Amino acid sequence: MLYSILSILIGVFIYLILVFKISFTISTAIKFILSIILVFDGLKLIKKIKSEYIGNLIFGIILFIDIFNFYKFNPSFGELILLYIGAQIFSSGLVELFFKGKSFSKNNIIKKETHFDINEKESVNLELSLDWNKLNITSNNEKSLKLINEYDKSIFRHNISFDNNNLYFEEKLRINSINIPERAKSFVYIPSDSNKIYLKIDSNVSDLTIDLFDTNSEYLKINSKASKIHLIPSSKRDSSIDINIQVSNLTIEIPNNVFVIINYIGDLSMKELNKFTQKDDSTLVSNNFENSTYTCKINISSEMSKISSFIS
Repeated sequence: MLYSILSILIGVFIYLILVFKISFTISTAIKFILSIILVFDGLKLIKKIKSEYIGNLIFGIILFIDIFNFYKFNPSFGELILLYIGAQIFSSGLVELFFKGKSFSKNNIIKKETHFDINEKESVNLELSLDWNKLNITSNNEKSLKLINEYDKSIFRHNISFDNNNLYFEEKLRINSINIPERAKSFVYIPSDSNKIYLKIDSNVSDLTIDLFDTNSEYLKINSKASKIHLIPSSKRDSSIDINIQVSNLTIEIPNNVFVIINYIGDLSMKELNKFTQKDDSTLVSNNFENSTYTCKINISSEMSKISSFIS
């Protein structure tokens, strides 16, 4: 918006010179255009305080004073150069002393930590729907389910609900947002001694680390587009996982005591499944059957994605 107003003012200035024959010297015209540019650039400090913006605003005002000859101020070209340097040095010291890390704009960043008391005798259901998110799911030794998240409320639509061991968590981009946002950050901590865990994740353009190693996760469903996923199945029980990915990167880290069966269908995808044996066109099994205690069945539907695995 500022640049639109700037363009209009410069256009009006040129129009006045050419059409109405208002006389300005070339130096005055250059000073006028530069002063507008510098003042509008300096107004960026409303969003973020930087010495460069303050220096440009100060020097832009100096040029206006020079143009209209306020206080009989008539500096030479060399003096203007020195004034510009002085404005930048002055603003640099000013920011360093009083405004470092501050802003005049409203802070839209929300940081929140929420605890949910769960009934350990009943199963726990988690449903997450995310855009442009950096998600980390892991276990902890606490009795409650914990969610920590950080997001810009002007960019993300946020919703949390919890009832009877059912958690729904949504962090989606607002449709009307035109900003290029920083990723939201979310951390989910599941009590390691909780009962059966059922987890569903829908994600778009996200970075997911799903560490279920020390949880009683029985079922996981992932629907993901353009995301990076690092998945560690449960090492404490038999489990099943359904994965539907498009244009994504999936890495499966297999616990040493878990035998994995992968049923795979997909187009234009690349597989790097180390220590797996191909049983038929769509089924692969891990090579750790003799050392395994539990079994994890993974069904993967993939389009234009990369899938890799290793045994930890």
